[in-house]
Amino acid sequence: MIGIGLGLGIGQSTVRRNVLPNSIYRLVDGPFLFELCKEVCKINGTEEFDLNLYGLSFGAYRTVYYDALPVKKAKQTKADFEEIETKKLDFLNNIRAYPNMQVKDGITRLKTEGRKKDASEVLEQKGVDTWIAVDAVKYALTGVAEEIEIITADSDIYPVFEVIRETRAKGVLRYAVGRTKSELIFSADIARAMGISEVAGLANIPMGKATSTNAHVPFSKDFEFELDDARYECGKLDDWYVVNKTDKNGLPTSLKTDHYLCIISWLETFSKTRRWSDFDEKISRLKQAH
Repeated sequence: MIGIGLGLGIGQSTVRRNVLPNSIYRLVDGPFLFELCKEVCKINGTEEFDLNLYGLSFGAYRTVYYDALPVKKAKQTKADFEEIETKKLDFLNNIRAYPNMQVKDGITRLKTEGRKKDASEVLEQKGVDTWIAVDAVKYALTGVAEEIEIITADSDIYPVFEVIRETRAKGVLRYAVGRTKSELIFSADIARAMGISEVAGLANIPMGKATSTNAHVPFSKDFEFELDDARYECGKLDDWYVVNKTDKNGLPTSLKTDHYLCIISWLETFSKTRRWSDFDEKISRLKQAH
């Protein structure tokens, strides 16, 4: 079960070896995680995903999922809204029913953007960051948690980590590269980026097979590109994607895989400051060749 296995690394601290699994409280910014999963689905060419609750909650004494219920738009029919609302409630109730998981709801309100003539309705979720802040501070001050892990990119949370620093608890931030401000990253005791393979695991998207070697694989090149002082040659070999990398010192590395997302996961290890969409833009021609 690849989807489960990819989610197992969440919340396992590499700083305190004596941290027990039941002392970790994991606070999940639901809209943020949902958007990450949707982005992976878009890159993968799929539309729907099933959240891997086992992977999301693994290793934590309690996992709290924060989200906001939908609100009806003015131009939305009652039937359409009720369908969306029911789907969201079913999603949240499945989380509530899972062992050691809890759901806390914020609110969603309509925000009008633009001039009256061209105004558009935008959904704005409220209360999620406040719930996370209140609970994180509560767990830290009461001493029930040795580690408080927050999955978010909301920079309004950074004072929470400053408060946690004044307690015996460790504040851990799980964030996404290119979506998170530096002040939030630096405010946490520990900050670890969520890679595409980890998020794919949480979205129950299998990653396939991959092998990497310190030598080039002979194949017919379809195209090449440069990224961060390295040159990459890409193409297909039978049913496999192949990418040969040559770094600025001329050292070779290669990847051979049967899954597109594995290439982005591999590129992440060399370029740690780029978004997944940056890699997808560079190698998207491989999708057409597949």
